[in-house]
Amino acid sequence: MPSSSATRCLALLIPSCLLATSLAAQAVPRSNVASCEGATSESDAVCGKLTVWEDRDARSGRTLDLFYMILPATGPNPEPDPIYVLTGGPGSAATGTAGGWIGSEHREHRTIVMMDQRGTGRSNGLKCLFDEDAPVEVYLGQIFDPDHIADCVEDLSKHADLTKYTSPFSLDDVEDLRQALGHDQINLWGTSYGTRASLVYLRRHGTHVRSAVLNGSMSLGQVMPDGMALDAEAALRGVLKDCSEMPDCAAAFPTVQADYRAVVEADWESVGVTIRDPRTDAPVDATMTRAGFAESLRAMMYDPGATRDIPRLLHLAATDGNYDGFGQFGAARAHAIGLLAATGMYLSVTCAEDIPFANEPGEYEQAAGTFLGDARARSHFEACRRWPAGSVDPDFHDAVASEAPVLIINGSHDPVTPPHWGEDAARTLPNALHVTVPHGHHGWGSLENSDCVNRIQAAFLAEPGRHPDVTCLDQVRRRPFNP
Repeated sequence: MPSSSATRCLALLIPSCLLATSLAAQAVPRSNVASCEGATSESDAVCGKLTVWEDRDARSGRTLDLFYMILPATGPNPEPDPIYVLTGGPGSAATGTAGGWIGSEHREHRTIVMMDQRGTGRSNGLKCLFDEDAPVEVYLGQIFDPDHIADCVEDLSKHADLTKYTSPFSLDDVEDLRQALGHDQINLWGTSYGTRASLVYLRRHGTHVRSAVLNGSMSLGQVMPDGMALDAEAALRGVLKDCSEMPDCAAAFPTVQADYRAVVEADWESVGVTIRDPRTDAPVDATMTRAGFAESLRAMMYDPGATRDIPRLLHLAATDGNYDGFGQFGAARAHAIGLLAATGMYLSVTCAEDIPFANEPGEYEQAAGTFLGDARARSHFEACRRWPAGSVDPDFHDAVASEAPVLIINGSHDPVTPPHWGEDAARTLPNALHVTVPHGHHGWGSLENSDCVNRIQAAFLAEPGRHPDVTCLDQVRRRPFNP
């Protein structure tokens, strides 16, 4: 239960109270209430800033004001253990998900706590934005442009030590917040990279974890970009198989497998596309590289809704050489990520936690023959050679052992966190339940009957020690493909 003094602080929003609880958590001696303006329209939301050392080891130098938001429980008898939200990327801001939590059924019983991880959102966000005057091709090429990375390093280093934005530091920040708010037990809610963050917190501060829900679960044994091309290939083949087995799609695209092979085996390095510039919505003729096409196709498989266009777009590309649909999707997504996510945070995390442990030659070898190829991996390795990388302990990727109840959810067709990573995470979690969402990708909200997942999550949170009924997953269906 929160202490009585912490409860009074949240009720009255008294900065001196927040300061006292912050000092108890051994954060630097400054914490205060912040305005929620621009972050949410929810009138009951409480916002604040927790100040921590950027260099948590040295405990000196620059400090960071970490922005957080609290959505109080709406029910008459809320439980004392809140949900702490850990989001994906790495690079997305937790408070950016507030809109989805405002009306959530989970909020009826529990307070929702969201803190922008250091390097994201309002917590010294490490965004790398392209010049608005740059040609639209910046969104249609390799994911990490070397010149752009160099500019990012120069710009971001003015207000950040880029070596200090790793997961262990970030999750120790979360622990400071837990202590500051006076919560004894918490429920972790991780999504994508947030599942890695949850596992790191579970390892470092697991005595305070009542339960954890891992959506699109990683394993700490997962080292990006190792296996990324193979996982994306398996996901795409799942989509094509679904099309072949659905009568309407099979009739509309009887050559979907041949279309896919024709596109992947075609010998080209760039292609002309006509799209709308995501910055201005003006129609433009542009050039998309093969790496840009592959990244667009991979990105489409993050959501079942986007995958509904894949058979049609592959057919247009194979028969007419028309890649406009892939160009439009890729450009819009790349632009949105630049605006919403912190690419600098992504690199600070992965260049410290993944690339030093990755098998670079092996990654290139296993990517051969896949639609993604080795372009993304090469781009990532090269970017990290230019990035000021921090470090993590040599055993960072060892499996996490914990008795805490954990619900692990993966989509069957997920291109980045497929079920085998969830299975790996569950190996050393004896009270884990691992479920796979049929036809699910990195999200499953656009599947028919996907509210089944919400019911499973709710039942688990109510009684983490008891496995919920998951038979409703048998009724989850893919929506029809677009003709």
